[in-house]
Amino acid sequence: MQNIIVFSDIDGTLLSSDLTITPRTLCAIRQLQARKIPFVIISARSPSGIYPILTAHGFNCPIVAYSGALALDENRRKAENLYHEKRRHWDARAFDESIIAKESHHHSIYMETPEETYFRKEKFKAVYETLATCTPIQRERFLLYALDGLSFAEIARQQGCSKYAVRDSVEAVRKKLRKLLMDYPHESPLSGY
Repeated sequence: MQNIIVFSDIDGTLLSSDLTITPRTLCAIRQLQARKIPFVIISARSPSGIYPILTAHGFNCPIVAYSGALALDENRRKAENLYHEKRRHWDARAFDESIIAKESHHHSIYMETPEETYFRKEKFKAVYETLATCTPIQRERFLLYALDGLSFAEIARQQGCSKYAVRDSVEAVRKKLRKLLMDYPHESPLSGY
């Protein structure tokens, strides 16, 4: 017996150019699911940019979001892969410690140093301050794009403007953040001591 699984991107594949799923495509998905053939959405979008599409069309399936960084099953639970986790660690001891840390109720044994915590918080503070210098509409469009994974066209449709206006807003915020992050120190003043 042959194992079959069907993967689909969203933009330009599952969704047509008018941002809808055609009846023919929806019928094909339902036929796959009726035959118990897994159908999986793969996208650069976040889950919050994927699930409304599934809900609006009355079907559910596993998803792979953030360009492969997150896999969720049809019940929206993260699929754990201990083999992959083990490969990420250089030695078995580190792997055992990471499992203990994940499965115990105690704090992780991999803790940030106070210096790392301070610099992480300072960097986030600088990002928030930079976002505060943007107009409210730039900030909203950027967050819809960057965090929710919506396309320029989807944001434009929500806000009643052109996708080029959305693109310009997102690019204005990106430019400010790019400058901030390029100017931000990559290492703490005490590193190397």
